[in-house]
Amino acid sequence: MASRAGYTFHETIHESTRSMLVRATRLKDECPVILKLPGSDYLDRRRTLEIQREYAIARRVEGEGIIRVFGVEEFTDRAALVLEDFGGRSLHHLLEERGALGVDMFLDYAIRITTALGHIHRHGVIHKDIKPQNIIVNPDTGMLKIADFSISVAIALESVTPDNPTVLTGTLAYMAPEQTGRMNRGVDYRADFYALGATFFELLTHRHVFESETPLELLHAHVAQMPPSPRELVPSIPEPISAIVVKLLSKDPEARYQTAFGLIADLEECRRRLHEWQLVSPFSLGTSDRTHQFRLPQGFYGRASDVAQLKEAHERAVKGGSELLLITGSPGIGKSSLVNELHRVTAANRGLFATGKCDPLQRGVPFDAVHQVLVHLVQQLLTEGGPEVARMRARLEEALGVNTSVLVQAVPEVRTLLGEQPQPIPLPSSESRNRLNRVLVQALQAFTQPERPLVVFLDDLQWADVATLSLIQSLAVEPDS
Repeated sequence: MASRAGYTFHETIHESTRSMLVRATRLKDECPVILKLPGSDYLDRRRTLEIQREYAIARRVEGEGIIRVFGVEEFTDRAALVLEDFGGRSLHHLLEERGALGVDMFLDYAIRITTALGHIHRHGVIHKDIKPQNIIVNPDTGMLKIADFSISVAIALESVTPDNPTVLTGTLAYMAPEQTGRMNRGVDYRADFYALGATFFELLTHRHVFESETPLELLHAHVAQMPPSPRELVPSIPEPISAIVVKLLSKDPEARYQTAFGLIADLEECRRRLHEWQLVSPFSLGTSDRTHQFRLPQGFYGRASDVAQLKEAHERAVKGGSELLLITGSPGIGKSSLVNELHRVTAANRGLFATGKCDPLQRGVPFDAVHQVLVHLVQQLLTEGGPEVARMRARLEEALGVNTSVLVQAVPEVRTLLGEQPQPIPLPSSESRNRLNRVLVQALQAFTQPERPLVVFLDDLQWADVATLSLIQSLAVEPDS
């Protein structure tokens, strides 16, 4: 056992690159606690702020079914979040030991998890990482609590800004389609219901909703593939329970449960039928699911013809062509929103969607918007895992050859993908410009693959620099573009 600053450490119960959990005793009152510490052995100001933020959110949602936080402790080398220790273990560990839950135990846990999640939502917080690892149970006492508010967000009603597709927050196996950032819609509390559906699926089947080899395949599955019903894998699961899980896993948040109250009502009806009749017979779901919040649907209305034209152009490109579309109109009429409708279509085809915004203050910077596009593409790629990164690195090196260093010099962020490169061979000014134009065209072509269409959106093109306009012309006339 080790001691430090008023605590005796007993055992490390979880460790990852991001954090570790240590079971300990607080010496001043012999209180058993869990210490959550950053994964690095030093006190970093950013990590300290993250822990303090998690503490503030956890305090905001304090109540039954929520892990209790005592405070933030600053040791000499790092900060730690001090949590209660009620002798619990994660549902993930329980599943590993016992396998899938029986229907009766599932309903008991499901009702209590949903009750706790409803409490979180009523206090204006989206958890954003509901999964068996973050649900702690003590099988001896029956106590169950939701933990880990490290990426949770406080909201007034909902977030209307789509998540950044280059920064994934959450756990891929349980991530709602809109939380991937590839659906062009905001993330609200209903993303937690999707993750809850993925959790319920695992509790009933001891399998993930989607079993995929790579992060890219998993992202695509959440966005575009229909999930199996639990009953397909375990026929003994009653149809209404299976239907509840499928409803939670709807791609469209509007088709999921809208309230914890409505979900609990259906789960309790399943339990009542099971106890009274030893059979969960079918019934109409969602009859008690009524939200009192006014929410505008995030659909796109009145532009069906324009959206259809964009989709048709996208389909032609997917079949091997290339398309250049110009959209004009007065400021504020929804040009950017119209183009962003392609985001969903691109994601469904495992494609890449990258944006750059032309800035009147940057007109003297050649290829400024194209620079943004390439940074966006590299960041997206890095979220997709090793195999995709290796494939794209090879494609870029093959396409650019000795000019790989030219791309790295022009777009330093690409170094994370291609590594350090020697200085490019100096050329006279005009030749250097032409070489860079050619290299950028080749790089964009390398990102375009038959199985992965690429959509590049340059916003506010009226402010584009001359070099960017020249590159667009090259892309439009290149036979291999």
